[in-house]
Amino acid sequence: MAVKRFESLERKLLANPQLQTLYKEFMDEYLALGHMSIAPTPGHYFVPHHAIYKADDGDAKIRVVFDASARCSTGPSLNSCLLPGKKLQQDIIDVLTRFRIHQHAFTADICKMYRQIQVLPEYRKYQHILWRSSPHDQLVEYQLNTVTYGVTCAPFLAIRVLHAIAETDCTDADQVRDALLYQTYVDDICVGSDSVESALELQSSLQFILAKSGLELKKWSSNTPDILSSVPASDRVCTPLPFNDSEDGGTKVLGLQWNPNNDFFSCALRFQPSPTFTKRGVLSLVARIFDPLGLFGPTVFWAKCIMQRTWQLGLEWDDPLPPDIHADWSSFLSDLPTLSTIRVARHFGTFKQSACYLMGFCDASQLGYAAVVYVLVANSSGDQPAILVGSKTKLALMKPLSIPRLELNAALLLARWLGRIKQTLDPHIKIVGTYGWTDSMIVLSWLTVPHTSFKVYVSNRIHQIRTILPDCQWSHIESTNNPADCASRGVMPSELTKLSLYWQGPAILRANPSTWIRLVAPIPLCSLPEVLPVALTTQINRQDWPEEWFNRFSSYDRMIRVTTLMHRFINHCRRTKFEPSPTLCLNVTEVDCATRSIIRESQSIHFCTLLSELSTGRRVSSKPLARLAPFVTMSESSESVVAFVIALLSYGCKHPILIAKRSHLALLICRRWHRLTWPLRPPCHDITYFATILDRRHSFGCT
Repeated sequence: MAVKRFESLERKLLANPQLQTLYKEFMDEYLALGHMSIAPTPGHYFVPHHAIYKADDGDAKIRVVFDASARCSTGPSLNSCLLPGKKLQQDIIDVLTRFRIHQHAFTADICKMYRQIQVLPEYRKYQHILWRSSPHDQLVEYQLNTVTYGVTCAPFLAIRVLHAIAETDCTDADQVRDALLYQTYVDDICVGSDSVESALELQSSLQFILAKSGLELKKWSSNTPDILSSVPASDRVCTPLPFNDSEDGGTKVLGLQWNPNNDFFSCALRFQPSPTFTKRGVLSLVARIFDPLGLFGPTVFWAKCIMQRTWQLGLEWDDPLPPDIHADWSSFLSDLPTLSTIRVARHFGTFKQSACYLMGFCDASQLGYAAVVYVLVANSSGDQPAILVGSKTKLALMKPLSIPRLELNAALLLARWLGRIKQTLDPHIKIVGTYGWTDSMIVLSWLTVPHTSFKVYVSNRIHQIRTILPDCQWSHIESTNNPADCASRGVMPSELTKLSLYWQGPAILRANPSTWIRLVAPIPLCSLPEVLPVALTTQINRQDWPEEWFNRFSSYDRMIRVTTLMHRFINHCRRTKFEPSPTLCLNVTEVDCATRSIIRESQSIHFCTLLSELSTGRRVSSKPLARLAPFVTMSESSESVVAFVIALLSYGCKHPILIAKRSHLALLICRRWHRLTWPLRPPCHDITYFATILDRRHSFGCT
């Protein structure tokens, strides 16, 4: 496998002399630095390698990729035998957010970070490659001596080394320790300080501590010239911005374009020379807009909406777009370069332990929902505007949701976004207040009522909002003043450049904080949607009951009649509106229901063990009862009683209901039928009479 892959690579290099020269220079450097050497012993796994080649504006770049996921002919791939390790790197959103705290900021790159970390000699036999500079040379087997990018555990190993440096070498340098643990994304360090002196000290300490472990910092950039004064010109980043209308230099910070001279962020776009108007082309361009903080969220949301429309129509990946979507997408592409002209301030305007407010806005539409967050320095003179931290947008599901539910999802999205920003900024600046605004009175009213009052969907989300932000103060804002309104509907790039409401926040943020909370009367609970129906229950202590509550009756007929009337009264009380009975006479259904309720109560007292055994499927413990083969039967009203089988009878009398012979109910039944049948005096051994002593609707058996 490795030989075939190398021969394919060699043919590709011979077809492109410039690529061949760059590839050879890379491998020669790899060998000269000692990062690889001739293998002393045969390898156990050979890693294929190939080139990623870019030639932009005459500046050709090459990156060699080692494919440790390639399966060999005799076994699995190297990556399938390795574990990736724990995720140690900080999230890119948190790193960028912390990078915006400091007034004096700088970035640096750890040069060849992976290749500065040695692999133990006993493991190098799994990192062998094949290489030769010319097809006329003999193919040579090399071993890679360092951590190799392309191996699944390489990120973990590299970042774990940085953490080890922070734990062992930074005992007296807290700033360096925090920089390595929290302000480093793989090999990119993004840090700063509130003063030039402190920033210079941090820079010097970083260089010294990392140099002790053989790590060198390159690609320096800063918004403060004094920080770069001691850095050689060859170690600085001074590439021009990729926009023709830009006069200043810039660099990329974790994918965002940063102009250090003017200290602002912009959107780094990579345009396709000839875009394709298919679903594949739409997704390809949407994925190229890298915006981790959501600074350009309203425009990205617009593009996502077009992408969703292609899915709703069921288009295949390479099907041409319908005319309406084609027109919208073409208009978006022609307007997209405007997005690169937007400038977003990097610095929040905060200093160490500054007191700040976090303010968030949320909104929803049928297309989706969004949350926008700002930060404002407290006790400022009023001339300092609120700074946009970022936004979060989500498309609505294809399954339609009501507007109140979408607005609630927007509030939950805002709570999560605010909670994350607060957790990231809290160690560095003091958050004195967290505020949330929505234009939905239903959501505000939901948040003032215990979450248990609503149905599951609403209840769970209200509970999450209160758990994430227990101290957040929620208030109402008009839709026309809500900066999240545009983010929940999407706007074209040219429109986004003019949206001062989105970039600076509403006018209320420039007013006194005491006026931010507007007291609005909530909607009454009875008028809110998603409210659970009220269920009134009464708990009765059975220990206070007599053995049988109907012991007071001496007549079976009177007991049945009174119980039937009680059931009729209860059923009337449960109805929402009064409906008088068509007749005052008791019907057969009502009498049957009352009879079964009395039987069920008597059985629950005298046969509680039997009921438990039958309901759980256990074996009947009482031998006399077991001989009767009792079972639980259900009536049309879902009332269960215990019956047993008498096989000699007809179907109507085959399953008599079991009655305890010492119960008061058995006494009343016997009295009634003794009185009714007194002149007949049937023989006691007549089993038919025994099974049908009540009537044709109910038969009883006493035991």
